[in-house]
Amino acid sequence: MEQSNQLVLMGGREMNLKKLMTNPLPDPLAQVKEMAKKYCYSGEKYKIYNEHAEIDRENYYMVVYWKEPIKESLTGLLIVREDGELLPFEECFEVYKLLTGVDTHLKTILIHIGPYWIQKPQFVWHRLKRLLEKVYPAVERSKNTELERAYQGFLEIPSVMLSTHEEMKEVVERGKKLFSELTTDYLITRDFYDRVDHEHTLLMNLVAKQLRVQIETDQVRREFLNLFQRQIPLWDIINQLRYLRLFQYHRKLKVDKRTYEGYQDIRQDVKRYEANRPLREKQIQSIRNPRS
Repeated sequence: MEQSNQLVLMGGREMNLKKLMTNPLPDPLAQVKEMAKKYCYSGEKYKIYNEHAEIDRENYYMVVYWKEPIKESLTGLLIVREDGELLPFEECFEVYKLLTGVDTHLKTILIHIGPYWIQKPQFVWHRLKRLLEKVYPAVERSKNTELERAYQGFLEIPSVMLSTHEEMKEVVERGKKLFSELTTDYLITRDFYDRVDHEHTLLMNLVAKQLRVQIETDQVRREFLNLFQRQIPLWDIINQLRYLRLFQYHRKLKVDKRTYEGYQDIRQDVKRYEANRPLREKQIQSIRNPRS
């Protein structure tokens, strides 16, 4: 049974990708549809990727098969050349990589990760940075090098959060342009894949950087608060109050176990290549092209 023609990338909730499309969805080639039907088993539905991959001047399409009620329950894949011929199984991996890689990476940038991180409110970091700037004269007057070092460590949090947030917004904007470019002819080349992969890697590194600064500055923030509190005279009510506000910020910056474990996972596998290996291998093995 044939599934209605709908762009794989159109599953987003946070961003209306339809507005970014340059051209409407193309109709699948008749010879590709015919081969897709031929390899569709009883009880299955299928969808032909709207995007196609160009390798050595030839175009290739991928068919996804699944059984209801769970569309994500993939039962098979098929790689079909534009003339309706099938590649040998051993030659399918590059097509699979280009099509699934671009699809997954653009979803990460435009649907899953990108919008979530750029929509986080930034006023808290602006306020923290201003508060730290207000206490700096007292830090400077102390001539305490340890306090100065700890202060710079605390200041790293709002500085990194604000700068990486701007970089993330730029990645998402470039992702939108890449999506619009993709929907011009729905063609994925190695060069296009590399450009999408670059933006995806950059985004994940920025996420890791934000998590790192929140987790790895915990000790230096404690040191600053302890040293700063001892430096404030009892009569300096303003800096006493500023200390209490900084202490409150510090407590709110504590990360839970789940966030810490997530950071460790990203730090060790920023592109999530190893994390996705089992699913990738399962999908590759489900390719129905003839094997030698």
